[in-house]
Amino acid sequence: TLYGGAVYSANSVTVSNSDVVFTSNSATVGGAVFAKGNLNISSGTFTSNSARNQGATVKAQGGAASCDGRVDISGGTFEKNFSENYGGAISISKGTNGGSENTDGGKITGGVFTGNYTISSTGETTYGGAIYVGGSANVSIGGEAKFEKNGYYIQNGSTNISTTYGGAFAVGENGVLNLGVSVSNNKARNGGAVAVLGNAKFNFFGSTQTDPITLSNNQVTNNGGAI
Repeated sequence: TLYGGAVYSANSVTVSNSDVVFTSNSATVGGAVFAKGNLNISSGTFTSNSARNQGATVKAQGGAASCDGRVDISGGTFEKNFSENYGGAISISKGTNGGSENTDGGKITGGVFTGNYTISSTGETTYGGAIYVGGSANVSIGGEAKFEKNGYYIQNGSTNISTTYGGAFAVGENGVLNLGVSVSNNKARNGGAVAVLGNAKFNFFGSTQTDPITLSNNQVTNNGGAI
């Protein structure tokens, strides 16, 4: 399957039922869900889905879900999803899969993202253990969203740091990532929490002296413990 291992939509997709579970689905783009329009998730569970390269010219992206439109994630659980190139859980790449160019990539204000990662069996570079923002997308992450223990997996008791850039987030191309939540315990080879690549931009927002944004206990094997 090239797009959407469980669900493909040429328009928008909404997941709002807590009883909905996507597990062990696979596609090249959007392991469980692909939306050419907007992607709205307020509940549900995405676990052990994968975006895999299958010989197509399109690279693997969005282990759980991928969209070309605006993303609005306010809830849900994203656990142990992976991608062989971009976005272990979610890939947001406006315009790169034929969607219209639009800098409003949307927002993530809730949801729990844990144990997501990227990995390549052929030695390719991978981006964003939990989230990849690319194309021309401008995405804000804040509210109650939680990101922890992404960018690596544990097998037979051993920790394997498999994500090349950005344990939790990677932003590339002409993308913009605005971060307003604390991020901890993620791992990558470069950029334990966040990796900023190409012409991309990264900003903090909402941090105050009494309620600061912290990047803590993120680890790398090469460069940039936090960013």
